[in-house]
Amino acid sequence: MNSMRVFMLIAIVAGMSVALNCKYGTSEISTSKDCPAVGGKDMKCISYKVGGSKLLSCGVCIDSAYADCNECSSDNCNSALGFSLGTNQLAVMVLLQSLIYMMVH
Repeated sequence: MNSMRVFMLIAIVAGMSVALNCKYGTSEISTSKDCPAVGGKDMKCISYKVGGSKLLSCGVCIDSAYADCNECSSDNCNSALGFSLGTNQLAVMVLLQSLIYMMVH
């Protein structure tokens, strides 16, 4: 029974590290979605300005297309608050601590 729990936690941790999630929408209203590779090329989370609005998406910055375009490659790194990397590390630490606890007890 414990070995099944350990296997499930390992599968969850591995699944968290496979897909890149990016924020889509505006800095005021956004949602997190997968950022798939296109044509074998990995995409990145991007944020850019159009008019007075900051838009969030997945893709590649092209100098001539977007003003103030920024790329990043960690989960939800294009969020307005910008603390996605820390929250992802915290989630992985909690899962690993649970795994260690279950193995010991």
